[in-house]
Amino acid sequence: MQLYSFVNSLPNELKTKYYESVIINGSINDILWDEIVDNVKKTYKNISNVEEEIKKVLKTVDAEEKVSLLDLIEKNNKIMYDKLSSQVLNFEDIKNVEYDLVKRVFDKYNTEDIHKAKMAASPQVQELIITLIKERNLENIENIVGSIPITEIESIHNNIINDINELKNNLS
Repeated sequence: MQLYSFVNSLPNELKTKYYESVIINGSINDILWDEIVDNVKKTYKNISNVEEEIKKVLKTVDAEEKVSLLDLIEKNNKIMYDKLSSQVLNFEDIKNVEYDLVKRVFDKYNTEDIHKAKMAASPQVQELIITLIKERNLENIENIVGSIPITEIESIHNNIINDINELKNNLS
């Protein structure tokens, strides 16, 4: 973990104390270190909703780390593994979902939203999207839609992911 990431995870009061001490002394004293450790314990020692927190982690890690973490979950918590391994956690995962299921979800969205979702996808997922909506006129939309805030694209991705997971749950 980079120093910035670690310090940035601290509450503002501790962050300020940390930077102040490092700027003045080049280090922190034991009292401040104990405060930081207490905060880390309080924040990370007991996780109230483990499944949701692990889900957040799985959404952000690379494919190799995701596989390793899912293997660890499978070995230690089969119920959680069954829930998490069957879910689409990020937009790139749609390439691993049954084609007809993704098509059904995409049919609920207008062409402009699908185009926006495609804008922040890998070439492999972009190709899948083009195949899924080949009957729509994507070229006109591409000429009309300009730059889109990433938050809007992420929102569309999340909505599609939620719809896919909901449909998968309803079918099982």
